[in-house]
Amino acid sequence: MESGGNDPALWLRVIGLYAAEDPLQIAHTQAVADYTERIAEMEGCSERRIFLLKTAALLHDIGKPETTRERRGKITSYDHDKAGMRLAREFLSALTDDYTLIERVGRLVRYHMQPFFVVKGLPFAEVGAMKRETDVREVALLGYGDRMGRTNSSSQAECACTREFLQKCGAGDVRLEL
Repeated sequence: MESGGNDPALWLRVIGLYAAEDPLQIAHTQAVADYTERIAEMEGCSERRIFLLKTAALLHDIGKPETTRERRGKITSYDHDKAGMRLAREFLSALTDDYTLIERVGRLVRYHMQPFFVVKGLPFAEVGAMKRETDVREVALLGYGDRMGRTNSSSQAECACTREFLQKCGAGDVRLEL
């Protein structure tokens, strides 16, 4: 892999997320980044943490092109979070040698679905691993941004879900008021 982000195949893979002619995915990704940044600012996060969270927000669905399939008449992207961690690490490694940034963003991408899995009591919830590998509050902020970045989201309902996630994980609280 070339350094400095000059690997054309890598860039094509990253923009594949946007080149799928899906304006809703593009709008969703931008909305997630915007919501995540605003919430992180309201939480008083450092500039470094805001950058990390916004980077994770921009890359959170990078695994979807690789994992999207039609299954029983439904479009699914199972394990896009796991594929996304690998792809986010590859992408960021081509741009920077900041190992901490690469790993933290990769793990946030990996665990960004956990708020949904935990709150719904799904078997995909991995609270122990998530707590060992990343900051649960960062996962909560990214998860909130992801849900608010969807059409017809309710801030009140998503705040309640985020608080439930944090409670189930034994983590602190966040303000989450827009």
